[in-house]
Amino acid sequence: MLVDQKLAPHVVVSACDQLSAADRQRILSENPLSFLNAIRLPEDYSADDDREPDRHLQDSITALRGMVRKGVFRRVGRSAFFIHRLTAGAHQQTAVVAEIPITAYNHGLVLRHEDTRIEQQSDLGRYIDIVKAGSSPVCLTYRQVPAIDDIVGSATVAQPELNFVDSSGTRHEVWQIADTVLTSRLVDLFRDVPTTYIADGHHRVAAAAHSGTRDTFMAALFPTNQMHLVAYHRCIRDLGSMTPLHILQKLRESFDVTTHPVEDEPPPPARGVISMCLHGRWHQISLKAALRSELPWEDIDVITLQHRVLEPVLGIVEPRSDPRLAYVTSQNSAETIADWINAGIYEAAFLLHPPSLEELMAVSDSGRTLPPKSTWFTPKAGAGIFLRFDDP
Repeated sequence: MLVDQKLAPHVVVSACDQLSAADRQRILSENPLSFLNAIRLPEDYSADDDREPDRHLQDSITALRGMVRKGVFRRVGRSAFFIHRLTAGAHQQTAVVAEIPITAYNHGLVLRHEDTRIEQQSDLGRYIDIVKAGSSPVCLTYRQVPAIDDIVGSATVAQPELNFVDSSGTRHEVWQIADTVLTSRLVDLFRDVPTTYIADGHHRVAAAAHSGTRDTFMAALFPTNQMHLVAYHRCIRDLGSMTPLHILQKLRESFDVTTHPVEDEPPPPARGVISMCLHGRWHQISLKAALRSELPWEDIDVITLQHRVLEPVLGIVEPRSDPRLAYVTSQNSAETIADWINAGIYEAAFLLHPPSLEELMAVSDSGRTLPPKSTWFTPKAGAGIFLRFDDP
């Protein structure tokens, strides 16, 4: 199903996994058409709500049924591909949207580059099993194929079926390709693509694969030359038994450490240089030359941080589940993160430079993975444009 053109700006939610609890509550109270109503979370309810533990899932089903009944989504008829173009400022990227067999993931044709957080994967699996719906396409990327570009380019000459701007300012345009000759050609072309890489949606794919209730997942396939990466940063809620002085002493064993002379002016991270806010002061740390790997991708900053700082110095061994570790995107400014530390919300923060797409693909090709939340791709398709709903 496809969202109605007139209602789309009220329905679609961009980057819903980054919304705060307060943002969710505001949107849910102000906009009954928001797709957030169909992807409820336990934290959307007050602590004294005494309904069943799965009330958020049952409410999601009720909301979806109401949306379909009211015509918020319309059925698109026969099988087809969709073309989805996202424009954010000067950046534009265009995907082919399709259902991908779970077997492609299980057999290594769809590769991951980072680990998933256990709780989040479990929650998504329950949503798939109980609500039996999906609306946020997994973002896959593949090395550019000119013949696919040609088909996409020809399809997007026509007027789009959807054309709207979401609340984040991203413009969405959607075209349908239902011609059987073109759809068969696209299937053949993608069949010849040896590998696709998960850019965003590791948890959704893993949850679908472990669920066993579906044999496909919805994906938006973007060529690598159009992808835009930004960083995920790490914030630390508790230093454990370590003091800021002890941390700096330990870091100097493996890193060159430079303390920024201006207390409240954060230095930007760079490739190979991590910015650290600790005890109200900014520092820059870079791995000593003698410790660097001969394989450049093994020294990706997020790997260096996990294996040489978080684990040995702070004792954060399991980044998939340690409650002391919080992940924030670089959409939050360094000044904002410093304010959180000064307010006592966090005790330290590490700001990272994003890895390159080639580095991510090298990690995937090697069969290894990065820690969770290593990358952030923007813009994101969001939820509420496409809908697959097997009404239980």
